[in-house]
Amino acid sequence: ASHELRTPIMLIQGAVDSMDVFPEKTDYFGKIIRNECSRMRELVKDLLILTSSSEPSAGSFQPFDPVTLLMELYESYLPLCQTKGLILRIELPDEYTADLKSNPFYISQILRIFLDNAMAFSPTGRDILLKEQVSKNSVCFQVMDHGPGITAEDKQQIFQKFYRGDKSRTDKEHFGLGLSIAKKYTLLLGGQILLTDTEGGGCTFSLKIPLPRRGGD
Repeated sequence: ASHELRTPIMLIQGAVDSMDVFPEKTDYFGKIIRNECSRMRELVKDLLILTSSSEPSAGSFQPFDPVTLLMELYESYLPLCQTKGLILRIELPDEYTADLKSNPFYISQILRIFLDNAMAFSPTGRDILLKEQVSKNSVCFQVMDHGPGITAEDKQQIFQKFYRGDKSRTDKEHFGLGLSIAKKYTLLLGGQILLTDTEGGGCTFSLKIPLPRRGGD
C-alpha cells in the first residue's frame, strides 16, 4: 500500500513545486493534482473495503430481480464501452427467473469489477458479454472478454492484493485490488468465483450464487 501511495504523492508534490516555478501553467499542474488525488481516493476506498471485518447483516440479504440488476449494469456500461470502441452484449435466460435472495449491492460491485477489467484489456472493436445462467442449484453471472487472456501462472495469483499479472494486463489506473475486493464480496455472499478461458481467446469471470434448497432437502 505504501508503494502504491508513494507515486501519486510524489506527482502531487512535483506538480505543486512546478506551479511555483511556472505559474502560467497552473491549470496544467492543477489537472495533474486532481487526477492523482482521485487515484489516491480510489486506492484508500479499496483498502478500507479489504481491511473491513464487517459481515453482511441479515437485512442486507433481500429478494431482488437479477435480470433487472443486469439490465441496469448493461445500460450503465453501454455508453462507456461505445466511447472505447467496444461492443457490449447481454444474454439473459429465455425463461423468467424468480427473485434471488442475496445482496444485490455486493453482486453489482463484483460484476462492475469484472466489467472494468474487461473494458481495460479488450482491444478496440471486440465484444464483451454480460450473461446470466440459471441451474437447479445456482445462479451464475458471467463477464466474457476477448482480450489477451490470463496466463496459467497469473490465474493462481490474480486474486491476491496488488497483483497485476503480466504487463499486457497492467495499466496505471488499476492497483491490482479489484479482484481481491470481488473475492471478499463473494465470500460474504457464500458464492464462488471461477476464472476460465473464453472460447476464441480472452477470459471469462463467473460469479456463482447458490440457490436455497427446496423442501428442506
